[in-house]
Amino acid sequence: MVNKRRAAELQEHWVEEFQSARKKPSPFNVIERTQEVFLAFSEQLKPVFKATCPIPARPIPEVSFRVQDDGVFAYQIY
Repeated sequence: MVNKRRAAELQEHWVEEFQSARKKPSPFNVIERTQEVFLAFSEQLKPVFKATCPIPARPIPEVSFRVQDDGVFAYQIY
């Protein structure tokens, strides 16, 4: 179990904490990453996800209702 209250000031401290969180069957294999990897998160997801929605979408009709000065009720569908 990871001790969330540990005073970890450096990245190496968190690596040690996660590796020591499990002994059996084997310690966690922690892969260290640089900060640039986290800042370019959207670039990493581009090969996995499509840029546009693959499901064709239908246009949503808009209906406008208004009452004119002479009491006539009018509507218009766009």
